[in-house]
Amino acid sequence: MSTETRRIQWWRILLPIGILLILFGWLLPRLIDYGEVWAALDSLSWWEITGLTALAVAWSLVEAGVITSLIPSLGVFDGVKAFLSSLTVGAAVPAPWDVLTRYGMYRAYGVEKEPAGTGIVVGGLMTLAVKLGIPLVVLLAWVLLGDPGEDVTRLTMFAVGAGISVAALAGAAIRFDTFARWFGRVIQAAANRLLPVFGREPRTDLEQATLDFRERLLETLRSRWPNSLGYALFAHVIRFVGLLLAFRALGIGADDAPTLLLGAVYAVSLLASMTPMVPAGLGAVELVFIWAFGHADQGLADQVAAAVFLHRAFFWLLPVVVGAWPLVVWARHPEVEAD
Repeated sequence: MSTETRRIQWWRILLPIGILLILFGWLLPRLIDYGEVWAALDSLSWWEITGLTALAVAWSLVEAGVITSLIPSLGVFDGVKAFLSSLTVGAAVPAPWDVLTRYGMYRAYGVEKEPAGTGIVVGGLMTLAVKLGIPLVVLLAWVLLGDPGEDVTRLTMFAVGAGISVAALAGAAIRFDTFARWFGRVIQAAANRLLPVFGREPRTDLEQATLDFRERLLETLRSRWPNSLGYALFAHVIRFVGLLLAFRALGIGADDAPTLLLGAVYAVSLLASMTPMVPAGLGAVELVFIWAFGHADQGLADQVAAAVFLHRAFFWLLPVVVGAWPLVVWARHPEVEAD
């Protein structure tokens, strides 16, 4: 690996750390009091903690099902272990190492490379479609049923148009083999130039391999997309129930955070969760909730921050910590070398 490549890798690790330090060390302290946030968290009962833990476990099972439902040969427990391990990796190093970890673990659990690859791609498409679709539906409902103003209406119409255009382009790219052939030629050209630099000979059939992958992708979509989409939607239902429990457990009632409004803000936070450079939109998601509910009330802002931090602890930090165990086991005893 060249010096320039190593420098880029280091920047991809150090830059997110710098962003998080700015968010949690400078920006958030200007909006909330960490002492008050901790005091709010300290008021939780064991029943509330148990309920959040149960919801987090259920969410992990359902979220893993987005991909495991697409791979018949993959067991549920193995799928959950791979999902949790990918979260652990994603929290520490930039993409695409989290995806590569899932693929490597699927292969180690006996899944052939074709269903492993297509399952990851289709599952990723379902996850992305839901993350983008839910905010669009909420914005569209706001425009049709409420009075959001001209700016929000224009933004919504633009977002809906962009969403339809992207969906149409993605559908055409999958449906017609012209794009697959072009993409295969691009991959082949890139491999021919780059792999010899690292002392490896590229395959000579990447265009055909891309066409074959497209056929497997279409077959998987035709036969199993409803299950995967259902898991993706249900996972967000569980996460929202956990968020609602966190808000109510910390004393934020329906007067300060109505359930419908909380759902709408949760939908918008899905866009913030895709903020680049930081894992799972860490910091950006918290800012969305704090601004939406507590920008005019310091005391409420502290409570909201405590609720969102609590939700983050159970639906991100806990799975990241638990995922370290299967990750270490797999790293020490990989049964199949990923290729």
